[in-house]
Amino acid sequence: DICKTFRSKLSVACRSSPHFQLEHMGHLLPRPPPKTKDPRISTFTPDEWQRRLLDAVDDRASVLVCAPTSSGKTFISHYCMDKVMGDAKNKDGVVVFVAPTKALINQIAAQVYGAFHSAFGIYTDAYRHRALTCRILITVPECF
Repeated sequence: DICKTFRSKLSVACRSSPHFQLEHMGHLLPRPPPKTKDPRISTFTPDEWQRRLLDAVDDRASVLVCAPTSSGKTFISHYCMDKVMGDAKNKDGVVVFVAPTKALINQIAAQVYGAFHSAFGIYTDAYRHRALTCRILITVPECF
């Protein structure tokens, strides 16, 4: 029947209402941009959680960051690396970057090497490079 065929072409298969909203209406959901500039960052305006994290890093606190893709974790990690590497008072400070997969280890290591040269180390179940002597350790969750 033509009505049934027409209806099936127009219907959207989806697991749940929130999934449908995120997949098909995400651009319509309100997400106001951050309003408060931060003098530590010139390239963008950080979200409130990012500002609080920068404050914690500036206070030399230990911090664990778990956030969705494209939320600014890499920027924050480079800020941490800059702070640790530039801290003349504490030459023993270490940043641990936990990559989500082994496949990303080399990509992250290349970025860190580009910025900080030989200060990084890698620790996985199959490979270890300067893991005990580095200032920036790159690892994966199963080794952490």
